[in-house]
Amino acid sequence: MFDAYLMVDWSARAKPAPPYPTEDAIWYCLRQGDKEKVVYCRTREEAEEHIGAHLAKLKGRVLAGFDFSLAYPEWAMEKLGGWQALWRYLEAAPRTTADRFGVAALLNQKLTGGAAPFWGCPYVRPEVPQKKPRPYDWVEYRATELALPRRPHPGFQLMGHGSVGSQTLTGIPVLERLRRRFGKELSVWPFEAPARIVIAEVWPSLLSEAQLPAHKIRDARQVMGLARALEGVTLPETPEIARREGWILQPRAVD
Repeated sequence: MFDAYLMVDWSARAKPAPPYPTEDAIWYCLRQGDKEKVVYCRTREEAEEHIGAHLAKLKGRVLAGFDFSLAYPEWAMEKLGGWQALWRYLEAAPRTTADRFGVAALLNQKLTGGAAPFWGCPYVRPEVPQKKPRPYDWVEYRATELALPRRPHPGFQLMGHGSVGSQTLTGIPVLERLRRRFGKELSVWPFEAPARIVIAEVWPSLLSEAQLPAHKIRDARQVMGLARALEGVTLPETPEIARREGWILQPRAVD
């Protein structure tokens, strides 16, 4: 059981979001008992500062859910040296938004020596093609995604509605810095044994529209819905492959 729930809808937006709340930006919901707070962040730096401050201040056990992949399919993780090596590599990479395509190009070289498996670059860049390479000879989904009631976009897709690839490349560096900051107080599920603060991967689209509370911004509705749906959740047993690929924590009730 957890005492607080912090659910985050991440964004790889190239520029700061508008001063007024909008979609496709960073939103998070902090739920503790019967208290609920929904926050809009214009930049990743602002979100990292706010989230870190919350985690430092909160007492008791905290579940922090982030809506991007925490690892890639098993074959890729073997080549990259595991999730910790991947996280360190991404955190050390350039932090500017445009450079996520540069990082993807470097990962393509590490993984296949060519222009795959990452794709979805919005401009001409042969190391990261705009369209999905053909033939696509690499496993693109993890076991957790194949086990879901509906299929998300693969983590290698960097652009397009619903894709999570760019959020992963920009979000993992933030999580790696949080790991360093909080040390043994923080763990990443399901890779590590649960600590006081547990980071987990979540997918807001597992919630139906009927499960979302009222708010004019869909991103806000989703983080609010996740915080409520995950309240009282127990971390489930996962298959062995989850220790290498990661796993998506599902809400109690999924339509």
